[in-house]
Amino acid sequence: MPRPNPALRTALEAVHLGAVGLWCGMTIAIGAVAATIFPAMRRLDPSLPDYAGFPDAHWSIAAGSMMNPLFHMLDWASLALAGIALLTLAIGTAFGMIRLATASGTLRTLALLCAVIALGYSVFSLRPAMDADLSAYHSAARSGDHATALVHKDAFDHAHPRASLLIAMTLSFAGFAFFAGAVNAIHRPEPTTPDS
Repeated sequence: MPRPNPALRTALEAVHLGAVGLWCGMTIAIGAVAATIFPAMRRLDPSLPDYAGFPDAHWSIAAGSMMNPLFHMLDWASLALAGIALLTLAIGTAFGMIRLATASGTLRTLALLCAVIALGYSVFSLRPAMDADLSAYHSAARSGDHATALVHKDAFDHAHPRASLLIAMTLSFAGFAFFAGAVNAIHRPEPTTPDS
């Protein structure tokens, strides 16, 4: 097999690493926004007119209503970027432009797969159940049904640590895949010579 075209290889690696890097960057950014919004809203302790019949604090409802759309945006953007990362890795491997038969190549692949698995479980299994509880919590709180609201709030709060852990795992694996991929990209594939 002839040596892969260096320009194509560079472009493929740039798209791959760019997708993984953007995935990590967006996750960090949304996490930073959440870490700012929730404490700020708790300090402000707002009273929401639509939830006047709900006697508990309204700050978490206000903060959650702001952050939930951002988390959904992160979910779908992460799926798209993970898809680009997997596709470019597969194409690069198939055409000999990315070497996986090295320590860094193996590690980048395993880390990327672990990140995708964590993301998939979060988006397609955990998040829908949490969204259903959040929606039911807000609906019951608006109608003044305190007991029902607390049931769904407790269910949401119970799942929240798992959701946070999955985000942290996804970021850790994706970040490792980025750095291992950068190391792997430095080492160009050796051309395969025909048998004499």
